[in-house]
Amino acid sequence: MKSKGFTVIEAMVASAILAIGALGVLGMLVTSISYNRNTHERMAAITLAEQQLSEVEAYASIWSDSLVPQKIATIRNLTPGNWSARQQFNINGVSQVSGDAPALNYFVAYQRLAPTQEFPADSYLRGQIRVAWPKKSGVNCNVDFSNFDDLEHRMNSNVMDCDFVSLPFAFRRES
Repeated sequence: MKSKGFTVIEAMVASAILAIGALGVLGMLVTSISYNRNTHERMAAITLAEQQLSEVEAYASIWSDSLVPQKIATIRNLTPGNWSARQQFNINGVSQVSGDAPALNYFVAYQRLAPTQEFPADSYLRGQIRVAWPKKSGVNCNVDFSNFDDLEHRMNSNVMDCDFVSLPFAFRRES
């Protein structure tokens, strides 16, 4: 005689398949949240870099022989290839979910690039800005910014626990 229902074994197999599918969806959700956090941090760093570059650009427009704003002087006085002292910025909002998200420290520095024929030093301010931040809490990214460029230095220092963005710039001096 055939019964018209599920056996315990069929119910257990169906439950196992459902659990495996739910774990897969949960894994995708956790990965999505992690990528969303990383994207949020990177966009905050890019926004901070763009704000700083807007300030440098504004100063570049008033730069004259008699008036050299401090930020322009800092970049101009750097030896090409060297990095400026790092400024620290605290930006709250690592997580939009929790209202008491910890502040995220971003470190900003400038590098002056060597003049070229197309960008002579007397007419252009040329360089790059770098913003670094920790990938995880408890990490200090206030490190030598030149270590980010050399993979060997990155592997042998705590720079690996930091992420960064670099934006080049070349601002023409107003005559």
